[in-house]
Amino acid sequence: MTTSPVRVVREPADAWANLRRVGLSHEHAVLSFIVRDDRRASSIDLAGRTLAVSLGRSATTIPDLLVVAHLGTVDTSSKLNRYRLEKEGPWWLAGAASFVSVPGNRQAWLEPAAGQTKNAAYGSIQIEPDELPHALATTRGLDAAVVGIPPASSPDDVLREIAVRGPGVFESATTLVPASAVFAARGFGVFDDRESGVDVVAMSSFLDELAAASN
Repeated sequence: MTTSPVRVVREPADAWANLRRVGLSHEHAVLSFIVRDDRRASSIDLAGRTLAVSLGRSATTIPDLLVVAHLGTVDTSSKLNRYRLEKEGPWWLAGAASFVSVPGNRQAWLEPAAGQTKNAAYGSIQIEPDELPHALATTRGLDAAVVGIPPASSPDDVLREIAVRGPGVFESATTLVPASAVFAARGFGVFDDRESGVDVVAMSSFLDELAAASN
């Protein structure tokens, strides 16, 4: 029998300090797909493919997948910046560089930064299921997440809610579960980490489905 290189670990959400701070309930949990390898990009891709297969096998239908990211800040008092925002949105900002290779319908949102003259720029990309592993890899080490959206939610509303609730896209996205999102996920593993993979936050009942489907 071949042993899968992907290890699946489950923890209560309140075991994570960053998730305790945003007030997740005891009904939330974290499912991590972990690969012990220093080839981080390929490890996250493998973990992401395992998650994608599990999602395909689960009983819950997720019609939309959305990559959401904080792209940076922009000074809208600049005439040049206003022109570029009108023509390109905030996708020319440095924080958007990692998402150039992710195909899909793009949206953007500017949120005033507290106590500053600049605006925080957020972007979203609506992706197809087969793009999930690559999309998760792009979120690694960035202020970004992939969000599974139920039929009752719209991508525009989810982007707006995350932008308003920030900072911390992943943490903000987890607070939308289950009202506006089925799950929030991100890739992890940077620099000299020996383990890389994907973290998924959702209600415990949904993670039961994923854990069973991953076996």
